[in-house]
Amino acid sequence: MSIKHDKKLDNDIDLKKQAEYYDEADIEEAFDLSKAVRQKAKIKRVNLLLPFNMYLEAMELGQETGVGYQNTLKMAINIGLKKLKEPLKNN
Repeated sequence: MSIKHDKKLDNDIDLKKQAEYYDEADIEEAFDLSKAVRQKAKIKRVNLLLPFNMYLEAMELGQETGVGYQNTLKMAINIGLKKLKEPLKNN
């Protein structure tokens, strides 16, 4: 099981900016766990009917990445929502 390298991300300017930020940021102070306050996550249970092939694809991706199919579906939804929002922000 391994994560595949995406060569397209090597030239991604936003990715490079994020990497530079984290290279320069003082992570120790930013993530001081002694100051952490536990907050209960706000969640909403949603039942979805998915096509079986979409479920199988999520299972396969979940096994490859080691996160499971439900987290794979959550990430796919998150990515999809961000991509849908981008054109709306530009209008």
